[in-house]
Amino acid sequence: MGLTARRYITDPDRSKYVNAQSNWVEAVKNRFDAEGIDMPYPYTELTGTLDVADAQREEAASADD
Repeated sequence: MGLTARRYITDPDRSKYVNAQSNWVEAVKNRFDAEGIDMPYPYTELTGTLDVADAQREEAASADD
């Protein structure tokens, strides 16, 4: 699920856009915090092991093909 929002900036230029974007993000974050809404960051957890010696042999074998 994603959230989409649009803003309107009268007579826009780069600095006005960046300032409006920053203020909007901060206002939304503050409101979400006030309402107890948590938006976790996406993350990936990698697990397992890798034997470096085997990886080097496999890389060398792939190069020969």
